[in-house]
Amino acid sequence: MKNRLGWVVGVLVAVALGGCGGGSRSGDEALPDPTIKFVNASADSPQLSFSLNDAEKAASLAYLSATSGFMKVPFISELDGGYDLSCKVPGDVEDADRIANVLNRDTHYVLSATGLRDPSDGDEEKRLRLALTPIDRVAPNGDRARLYILHAFSRSPGNETPQVTFQSPGDNPQFKVENIDFGATRDIVVDSGFQVFEARRADADGENIYATRGVTLKSGGIYFVVIGGVQDDPDPARRPTLEFIEMEPK
Repeated sequence: MKNRLGWVVGVLVAVALGGCGGGSRSGDEALPDPTIKFVNASADSPQLSFSLNDAEKAASLAYLSATSGFMKVPFISELDGGYDLSCKVPGDVEDADRIANVLNRDTHYVLSATGLRDPSDGDEEKRLRLALTPIDRVAPNGDRARLYILHAFSRSPGNETPQVTFQSPGDNPQFKVENIDFGATRDIVVDSGFQVFEARRADADGENIYATRGVTLKSGGIYFVVIGGVQDDPDPARRPTLEFIEMEPK
């Protein structure tokens, strides 16, 4: 009986050890899965749905809004095809845009739609496109805030959209990010508290200011800032604007 009991215990220990060894992960495999958040910054798209590998993750997302929180998604390697990221107007059959990307482990992303779903003739460079931005969700130290600035602004029909500069007011701004390309995102750390920012045309004399906004930034806050809208649009809801979307820290 004693020998039999010892044999049973030995088998159980071996199974337990084998299970632990088989389930352990090391190196990159031990890192957490990626997370993602979705933003609709397309001025003529009152609503958009976003999908990963054709599985809808955000439905009917309003213009200048974002999904709540960061969504964790399984890591899929490049060898296994990574992710197809797409968006479309709810009810449409065709995607408005689709891109392919690997979402890396232990990385946080914002997938944003910029540009116009229905640009005027000759304005194809303004067509809706997806932009994927890695986000540092660690709160900045001290009385500071981190801003990610997305250029989603379009000039009026028939006029080419230039680079823009995001800055504090005046000729000697305290904070300034120059020459942001259309559809691109740049980041900067600024003082928290009440701040006023402007979006200016970058290739002119600085007098052409598209949008101005005053905002109170939290200490340690992280914000996704959309420079959005269409210049001289007859619809007030689509005119140039600065929208500050707070990001959830990790």
